[in-house]
Amino acid sequence: MPDIIERLESHNCYCEDSDSRQLRKDAAAEIRELRHKAQQLEALIQRRVSQKMQRRVA
Repeated sequence: MPDIIERLESHNCYCEDSDSRQLRKDAAAEIRELRHKAQQLEALIQRRVSQKMQRRVA
């Protein structure tokens, strides 16, 4: 199943107005940004967990 961002960006309807197209593009951009922020938070959590584990070993 295609990713939601791909589906939003690749949807091609000739009868769709420009506001609807822009809304889909904006939604795809926001989803992409939120996914990036989630990845950053996950990386931060992993670093913190790793730091705690290192302190316990030391």
